[in-house]
Amino acid sequence: MQVAFGLLLFFTFFIKVHALELKREVVILNVTEHGDITVFVDFELNGNLNSKLGLAFPETDAFELKNFFVYWNDKSLKVTKQLAGNNHRFFIGDLQLPAIFKFSVPKSKGTKHRLKTTYSYQTFLMDGTKSPEGFYLEYILQTGSKWDKQISEVVFLIRGVERICERIYVLPNSYNGQCNQNGEYAVTLTNIEPSKDFRYILTN
Repeated sequence: MQVAFGLLLFFTFFIKVHALELKREVVILNVTEHGDITVFVDFELNGNLNSKLGLAFPETDAFELKNFFVYWNDKSLKVTKQLAGNNHRFFIGDLQLPAIFKFSVPKSKGTKHRLKTTYSYQTFLMDGTKSPEGFYLEYILQTGSKWDKQISEVVFLIRGVERICERIYVLPNSYNGQCNQNGEYAVTLTNIEPSKDFRYILTN
């Protein structure tokens, strides 16, 4: 059974309300040789927030997210993980999610805001039958298309393992990037309505 989910969900599932515009999204995946991943996400928003806003962050079937924290304008927010339950899913667009992390941001002064999240997960090895063997890396981006305007800029970085850039294999229906001066795998997108996600393999 699928569960329709109507809560206002930030960057992932945006319902047109409040005069907020997502200007920039920076995503950093720090990877270890053992497949431990720490993710940092920084959202820059412009606009007025005249009342409290309910938001959430998705957890997919690929990984259980741990040590999940959220900061709004540098202040920590309370986060509650909600499970869909057995044989149920939170259903948003084409996404079917087993769990979400719910939180609320307060009424805020000014027109420039920052929302930051950090979390970790243990990835898994792909067996190499249809793609190279290695650790699977993922970040869901396409639900950002729920915003009423394009995202001005998205920056995505994979870092943390020596010569990591040379070991990145781009999976189908993902975004291509390139090596930067620090040896990181970098993707920069401008003025987009995301239609796919960041999906890669860190090859052995």
